[in-house]
Amino acid sequence: SGSCLHLVGFSNEYLIDLIFFTGSIFFTSAGYSQYYQSINAPEAIDSEGHPLAVAKRRFLGWQPKRIDFWATFPQFLGTLAFNVSTFAAFISVQWLGYDILVWVPDYVGSVFFLISGFAAVFEFCHRLWCWQRHSLTWWIVIINFIGCVAFMLSAILAFVRPNPIFDNLATYSTIFTLIGAVCFFVGAYLMWPEMAAEAQTE
Repeated sequence: SGSCLHLVGFSNEYLIDLIFFTGSIFFTSAGYSQYYQSINAPEAIDSEGHPLAVAKRRFLGWQPKRIDFWATFPQFLGTLAFNVSTFAAFISVQWLGYDILVWVPDYVGSVFFLISGFAAVFEFCHRLWCWQRHSLTWWIVIINFIGCVAFMLSAILAFVRPNPIFDNLATYSTIFTLIGAVCFFVGAYLMWPEMAAEAQTE
């Protein structure tokens, strides 16, 4: 909604920044939930092939040998970087201060998102790309990956110069932010029928 307000020319920048920052908190909560689920996923199976539950729940963990870890941990770090960038947007600074306080965390967060998106595609496809349009899980992974790319494009276009080379870069950056957010929302929404189908199968 912050992107939409900016695109329609809403003048209250403080309210827009507040919406972005509040959204980043929910974003981080969702990112941590995925990371938490990943590090507590079963790592072994019993003699009958059933996954063994983790003996003790972990709140933090480092599991670099698991691809699902790389699909969730960088995304969680990216949401933390967005917390920093959206909070720093409240501070009134010149172009250099903006690039350091707002753009750098935004760009770093977008890099983490791309790493997460690539890892998720590799986890599902077992290679860099696959085409399985009849699979709901494939659509979720690909839509989320498109969202990661959109956020990266948004971050690149958001870089501020004292003398801009092109006009309306901020507008295009906001459009890609909106596209990324919509992709993530659609991906999250599609997880509900995916979970329902898995529960029905079980």
